[in-house]
Amino acid sequence: MTIFEMSISGTIIIIAIVILRALAINRLPKKTFLFLWSVALCSLLIPFRLPSPFSAYNLIQRGTKPPQMQAGNAIAFMPPLTQMPLNTPSADFAAATINVPLLIWFVGTLALAAYFAIAYFLCHREFQMALPVQNKYIENWLAKQTLKRTITIRQSSRIFTPLTYGIWKPVILMPKNTDWQDTRQIEYILAHELVHIKRFDTISKLILTVALCVHWFNPFVWGMYLLSNRDIELSCDETVIHSFGDTTKSAYARTLISMEERKSRLTPFCNNFSKNAIEERINAIMKTKKLTLGAIAISVVILAIIVILFATSAQREEMVFVSGRLFTSTHADVSEMVASEAEKSEYDSPYIGVIESTIGNSQTPNIELQSNFGYIGSEIIFHGDGVAVNMKGKWIQFHPQSNMDTTSKQANRQLADYAATKNNTLPVVASLIKNFSTDTITLDIVEFVTDEDEERKKELIHELHLTEGNDLADGNFLDGYFVYNPSQDTESYKITDETVYTFIDWTGTYTGSDYPKEFTTTDGAIFEAYLKTYDNSQPGMPFFFEIENGIVKKIVEKPLP
Repeated sequence: MTIFEMSISGTIIIIAIVILRALAINRLPKKTFLFLWSVALCSLLIPFRLPSPFSAYNLIQRGTKPPQMQAGNAIAFMPPLTQMPLNTPSADFAAATINVPLLIWFVGTLALAAYFAIAYFLCHREFQMALPVQNKYIENWLAKQTLKRTITIRQSSRIFTPLTYGIWKPVILMPKNTDWQDTRQIEYILAHELVHIKRFDTISKLILTVALCVHWFNPFVWGMYLLSNRDIELSCDETVIHSFGDTTKSAYARTLISMEERKSRLTPFCNNFSKNAIEERINAIMKTKKLTLGAIAISVVILAIIVILFATSAQREEMVFVSGRLFTSTHADVSEMVASEAEKSEYDSPYIGVIESTIGNSQTPNIELQSNFGYIGSEIIFHGDGVAVNMKGKWIQFHPQSNMDTTSKQANRQLADYAATKNNTLPVVASLIKNFSTDTITLDIVEFVTDEDEERKKELIHELHLTEGNDLADGNFLDGYFVYNPSQDTESYKITDETVYTFIDWTGTYTGSDYPKEFTTTDGAIFEAYLKTYDNSQPGMPFFFEIENGIVKKIVEKPLP
């Protein structure tokens, strides 16, 4: 996932949390919102999601019509999506261009990170000058703590409200003008700061700051930063009230009021006793209720719903090519169906149809009903509802792409129409690409014959001396068309800055699409980089060319219908 995609995903979760917070901030345990903010942080900082059939993004995916895909191939079967080129073409030309948005994002991230780092450095330097507190009550309080980490309590004239900083050796910093005789008030303060220390809230604030630096351009992340810091304080308040009992609400609230900070400079990565929203905190304190199993159960359910709906991704449509046709996974486990039918007959089962084995990555399919699933290395079963593929021991159902013509002849007829210069002003030729440079392209011109061209089929049967039993001789083109290439003679043509290149973006490198989609450019470097993703930089299927006076005007790789 890109930074922008992570930001959008995180924004959706943030909006859901903000709405829930507005409705139930005083009805649910405050720790619920800390867990929810953690989910939002994971969404903003982790560049992948676990797919789920219950993800809300499935609705978006189903409502978006996927691009159509052309089926069939000529010289060799088209590689399946699992075996599309792994070396992305962008690596060959990215160095020649400057990604301005990426540069702006990087500068913004660096500037904000520098701001927080400098602010923390300046504050930490001042904190180091704080003096230890020498007080009998403080000494006794420290002696009672069982925390393995060493806690230090200091005082400083540079702060106006208590705060905590440090992770492995936490320090509770108190204002110098603290009334050390008011032990009840001090007990509340120390209890609150101890909750921060036990929960490692300093680390939480650091992660929040990292997310803010990465997504500084997103106003919703700024809102998350402010609200999550508030909720950290609210949760600590709630824990203290539950610890001391409901009768301490008023006294604890008065402590907050008396210790309210005069709005001072930023102290990042520190846990302030009453940093923000004092009114919200007092209101929450007075409405704090006893924790019940019902409230906990509701919180767990809400957390699970938000995680399942918004912190997961839509199930990615797995696509495979079989016999020149595109199939998309329905994610249905048909293992039992396959097992029961396979017991009847290994081949030609009345229900299943034909069982074929896949082949290795290095081999090229060359016969009808042969597939190439790459690393899957398993069986495929052809039946009346599509195909089933044995993927790592589980048989998964695949159906033909619903929004495309489901027969190879129909799909390739569209391709033939294009090759017949439909809606084009220049003659179109089919050719294999043999070499490509900045100003020249070398082609091996081939003859593109469609299944409907009966006269030419008869001529080819005669010219090639085909006998009965051959698919072409029997009147069947494997994929609805045939490429006749009697010689390896090549021809060279000129490439100009006006040449238009259209190719299939299999990996989403250029279009950002999860499905194969057309990409058009006039940048020859991009097209050259794309060709390099094929073996020996020579695609095994024909492209279509518009050529005028020795100059290539347009290059198209199997256009989408």
